[in-house]
Amino acid sequence: MDKFVKILAKDEPYITPDCPNCNNALKIKTEDFFGANDNYETICPHCKGKVTFSGIKKQLDQLKRQFESLGITW
Repeated sequence: MDKFVKILAKDEPYITPDCPNCNNALKIKTEDFFGANDNYETICPHCKGKVTFSGIKKQLDQLKRQFESLGITW
């Protein structure tokens, strides 16, 4: 797993994106979400609908660049 993801997960063990179907917050382990290939699929516990997040690698790269622009490295 990416060292950046491990550092991020240590500080923030869960992320809480909204379900696109019912707008309730999903609780997803940070390592599971950002450790996914490029897509992450789950079932919403609220509406029981299938939820797919795509483009994760691109989001992770953008997040890394934001930290790097602040002078934060790992």
